[in-house]
Amino acid sequence: MKRSERVDVLIRNNMIYATALGLIPVPWVDLIAVTAVQINMIKSICDEYDINYDESQAKTFITALVGSTFAKLGASLIKSIPIVGTFIGGASMAVLSGATTYAVGKVFKKHFEEGGDLSNFNVDSWKKFYEDMLQEGKKEAEKVEQNKNEDYREIFQKIEKLAQLKEKGIITNEEFQKKKDELLRNL
Repeated sequence: MKRSERVDVLIRNNMIYATALGLIPVPWVDLIAVTAVQINMIKSICDEYDINYDESQAKTFITALVGSTFAKLGASLIKSIPIVGTFIGGASMAVLSGATTYAVGKVFKKHFEEGGDLSNFNVDSWKKFYEDMLQEGKKEAEKVEQNKNEDYREIFQKIEKLAQLKEKGIITNEEFQKKKDELLRNL
Protein backbone atom coordinates (compact mmCIF):
# COMPACT_ATOMS: atom_id res chain seq x y z
CA MET A 1 0.00 0.00 0.00
CA LYS A 2 1.32 3.44 -0.94
CA ARG A 3 2.03 6.03 1.71
CA SER A 4 -0.86 8.24 0.57
CA GLU A 5 -3.26 5.30 0.90
CA ARG A 6 -1.86 4.39 4.35
CA VAL A 7 -2.42 7.97 5.50
CA ASP A 8 -5.98 7.94 4.15
CA VAL A 9 -6.64 4.77 6.16
CA LEU A 10 -5.06 6.37 9.21
CA ILE A 11 -7.28 9.46 8.82
CA ARG A 12 -10.40 7.36 8.33
CA ASN A 13 -9.64 5.18 11.36
CA ASN A 14 -9.06 8.22 13.56
CA MET A 15 -12.22 9.83 12.21
CA ILE A 16 -14.20 6.72 13.19
CA TYR A 17 -12.57 6.63 16.60
CA ALA A 18 -13.24 10.35 17.20
CA THR A 19 -16.86 9.90 16.11
CA ALA A 20 -17.28 7.19 18.73
CA LEU A 21 -15.57 9.29 21.39
CA GLY A 22 -17.95 12.14 20.62
CA LEU A 23 -20.68 9.92 22.06
CA ILE A 24 -19.11 10.03 25.54
CA PRO A 25 -21.99 11.31 27.68
CA VAL A 26 -19.84 13.44 29.99
CA PRO A 27 -19.36 17.08 28.94
CA TRP A 28 -15.72 18.12 28.39
CA VAL A 29 -14.40 14.54 28.59
CA ASP A 30 -15.42 14.04 24.97
CA LEU A 31 -13.51 17.16 23.90
CA ILE A 32 -10.38 16.08 25.72
CA ALA A 33 -10.55 12.57 24.24
CA VAL A 34 -11.10 13.79 20.67
CA THR A 35 -8.28 16.32 20.93
CA ALA A 36 -5.98 13.53 22.10
CA VAL A 37 -6.99 11.46 19.05
CA GLN A 38 -6.24 14.39 16.75
CA ILE A 39 -2.85 15.03 18.35
CA ASN A 40 -1.94 11.37 18.05
CA MET A 41 -3.16 11.30 14.43
CA ILE A 42 -0.89 14.21 13.51
CA LYS A 43 2.03 12.37 15.11
CA SER A 44 1.23 9.27 13.07
CA ILE A 45 0.96 11.32 9.86
CA CYS A 46 4.30 12.98 10.69
CA ASP A 47 5.81 9.51 11.12
CA GLU A 48 4.50 8.44 7.70
CA TYR A 49 6.10 11.47 6.02
CA ASP A 50 9.29 11.41 8.13
CA ILE A 51 8.45 14.83 9.57
CA ASN A 52 9.84 15.90 12.95
CA TYR A 53 6.92 15.97 15.37
CA ASP A 54 6.34 18.57 18.07
CA GLU A 55 3.29 18.02 20.28
CA SER A 56 2.98 21.65 21.34
CA GLN A 57 2.92 22.75 17.69
CA ALA A 58 0.34 20.08 16.90
CA LYS A 59 -1.92 21.32 19.73
CA THR A 60 -1.54 24.92 18.56
CA PHE A 61 -2.39 24.01 14.96
CA ILE A 62 -5.42 21.95 15.96
CA THR A 63 -6.76 24.80 18.08
CA ALA A 64 -6.17 27.32 15.31
CA LEU A 65 -7.70 25.13 12.58
CA VAL A 66 -10.73 24.03 14.51
CA GLY A 67 -11.29 27.62 15.56
CA SER A 68 -12.96 28.86 18.68
CA THR A 69 -14.76 25.49 19.08
CA PHE A 70 -17.95 27.19 20.26
CA ALA A 71 -20.11 24.83 18.22
CA LYS A 72 -18.13 21.89 19.54
CA LEU A 73 -18.35 23.13 23.11
CA GLY A 74 -22.07 23.74 22.68
CA ALA A 75 -22.66 20.16 21.59
CA SER A 76 -20.62 18.95 24.52
CA LEU A 77 -22.45 21.15 27.02
CA ILE A 78 -25.89 20.12 25.70
CA LYS A 79 -25.06 16.70 27.12
CA SER A 80 -25.50 18.09 30.63
CA ILE A 81 -29.29 18.35 30.09
CA PRO A 82 -30.78 15.16 31.59
CA ILE A 83 -31.81 12.39 29.17
CA VAL A 84 -32.62 14.35 25.99
CA GLY A 85 -29.38 16.35 26.21
CA THR A 86 -27.24 13.24 26.17
CA PHE A 87 -28.97 11.97 23.05
CA ILE A 88 -28.99 15.25 21.11
CA GLY A 89 -25.56 16.41 22.26
CA GLY A 90 -24.03 12.99 21.73
CA ALA A 91 -25.20 12.68 18.14
CA SER A 92 -24.13 16.19 17.13
CA MET A 93 -20.84 15.94 19.04
CA ALA A 94 -20.10 12.56 17.45
CA VAL A 95 -20.46 13.93 13.92
CA LEU A 96 -18.55 17.12 14.71
CA SER A 97 -15.75 15.15 16.41
CA GLY A 98 -15.35 12.87 13.42
CA ALA A 99 -15.61 15.71 10.91
CA THR A 100 -12.98 17.89 12.57
CA THR A 101 -10.63 14.91 12.91
CA TYR A 102 -11.08 14.07 9.24
CA ALA A 103 -10.49 17.68 8.18
CA VAL A 104 -7.38 18.10 10.35
CA GLY A 105 -5.94 14.88 8.96
CA LYS A 106 -6.60 15.87 5.35
CA VAL A 107 -4.99 19.29 5.88
CA PHE A 108 -1.78 17.82 7.27
CA LYS A 109 -1.66 15.08 4.62
CA LYS A 110 -1.89 17.66 1.83
CA HIS A 111 0.59 20.01 3.51
CA PHE A 112 3.16 17.23 3.89
CA GLU A 113 2.58 15.91 0.36
CA GLU A 114 3.32 19.41 -0.93
CA GLY A 115 6.69 19.31 0.82
CA GLY A 116 5.74 21.16 3.99
CA ASP A 117 6.55 20.29 7.57
CA LEU A 118 5.45 21.56 10.99
CA SER A 119 7.94 24.42 10.97
CA ASN A 120 6.39 26.03 7.89
CA PHE A 121 2.72 25.24 8.50
CA ASN A 122 0.61 28.40 8.10
CA VAL A 123 -2.88 27.98 9.53
CA ASP A 124 -4.37 30.90 7.59
CA SER A 125 -3.37 29.44 4.24
CA TRP A 126 -5.11 26.13 5.09
CA LYS A 127 -8.40 27.47 6.55
CA LYS A 128 -10.36 27.25 3.29
CA PHE A 129 -9.16 23.72 2.59
CA TYR A 130 -9.97 22.81 6.21
CA GLU A 131 -13.54 24.12 5.79
CA ASP A 132 -13.96 22.11 2.57
CA MET A 133 -12.65 18.98 4.26
CA LEU A 134 -14.87 19.65 7.29
CA GLN A 135 -17.94 19.46 5.05
CA GLU A 136 -16.65 16.25 3.48
CA GLY A 137 -15.82 14.94 6.95
CA LYS A 138 -19.35 15.64 8.21
CA LYS A 139 -20.75 13.40 5.49
CA GLU A 140 -18.28 10.64 6.35
CA ALA A 141 -18.87 10.96 10.10
CA GLU A 142 -22.65 10.94 9.62
CA LYS A 143 -22.32 7.62 7.80
CA VAL A 144 -20.34 6.21 10.71
CA GLU A 145 -22.76 7.61 13.29
CA GLN A 146 -25.81 6.31 11.42
CA ASN A 147 -24.30 2.88 10.91
CA LYS A 148 -23.21 2.26 14.46
CA ASN A 149 -24.37 -1.12 15.74
CA GLU A 150 -23.38 -3.84 18.18
CA ASP A 151 -20.23 -4.64 16.19
CA TYR A 152 -19.11 -1.02 16.43
CA ARG A 153 -19.78 -0.89 20.16
CA GLU A 154 -17.83 -4.10 20.68
CA ILE A 155 -14.88 -2.82 18.68
CA PHE A 156 -14.88 0.52 20.50
CA GLN A 157 -15.03 -1.27 23.86
CA LYS A 158 -11.96 -3.27 22.82
CA ILE A 159 -10.19 -0.05 21.83
CA GLU A 160 -11.08 1.52 25.19
CA LYS A 161 -9.61 -1.51 26.98
CA LEU A 162 -6.46 -1.23 24.87
CA ALA A 163 -6.21 2.46 25.78
CA GLN A 164 -6.39 1.53 29.45
CA LEU A 165 -3.60 -1.01 28.96
CA LYS A 166 -1.51 1.66 27.26
CA GLU A 167 -2.15 4.15 30.07
CA LYS A 168 -1.04 1.54 32.62
CA GLY A 169 2.14 0.91 30.63
CA ILE A 170 1.24 -2.70 29.85
CA ILE A 171 1.42 -2.07 26.09
CA THR A 172 3.36 0.54 24.16
CA ASN A 173 1.84 3.34 22.10
CA GLU A 174 3.00 1.55 18.94
CA GLU A 175 1.28 -1.68 20.03
CA PHE A 176 -1.86 0.28 20.84
CA GLN A 177 -1.86 2.02 17.44
CA LYS A 178 -1.29 -1.21 15.55
CA LYS A 179 -4.10 -3.07 17.31
CA LYS A 180 -6.47 -0.05 17.15
CA ASP A 181 -5.91 0.25 13.40
CA GLU A 182 -6.49 -3.49 13.00
CA LEU A 183 -9.79 -3.28 14.90
CA LEU A 184 -10.95 -0.19 12.99
CA ARG A 185 -10.31 -1.89 9.66
CA ASN A 186 -13.07 -4.32 10.65
CA LEU A 187 -15.68 -1.56 10.59
